[in-house]
Amino acid sequence: MPRPVYQPDAAVLQRVADALAPDVAAALLANGRLTPALLSVQQGLHRKALRHNWSDGLPTRIVKHPLCDYGTALAIYWMGRPVYDQAFAALNEVPEWRRPAYRFLRQLEKRLLAYDFVSANLPFDPKRDCGPDPSSEYDWTANTSEAPILRPIPERLHLPSRASR
Repeated sequence: MPRPVYQPDAAVLQRVADALAPDVAAALLANGRLTPALLSVQQGLHRKALRHNWSDGLPTRIVKHPLCDYGTALAIYWMGRPVYDQAFAALNEVPEWRRPAYRFLRQLEKRLLAYDFVSANLPFDPKRDCGPDPSSEYDWTANTSEAPILRPIPERLHLPSRASR
């Protein structure tokens, strides 16, 4: 399955513009691209996402940030271990301790499938994540559980956010 070309729609761009200063918003809406300063903010969010400690809570502030990139959201999705949730067809089957993450990941999955992010500039490959060590790769998509898959992860979310590094 080829990786789709990312193109945010006008509603996404407008939502982001509404959250920015008027002069920055005007530049974004005029050319449909982020300025270097906004790209720097995106990179900071991405680094924060990759270092997020899930024991400290869900990274909702990162994915709700208007400049959150598709690659950042995809990394957060896979680091939330959605593979574990495949064994459950509905929320009421999920253990109580896992329900907040289950809800969060289902909402994030919908946004990812709808391309509800301002851009897809930052790379993340869930099948070959190098993390801080480029000599090693980790496959977040691997299902090592023997539990039956009742709710498969959409195939499109197994694809890299953009061309590999």
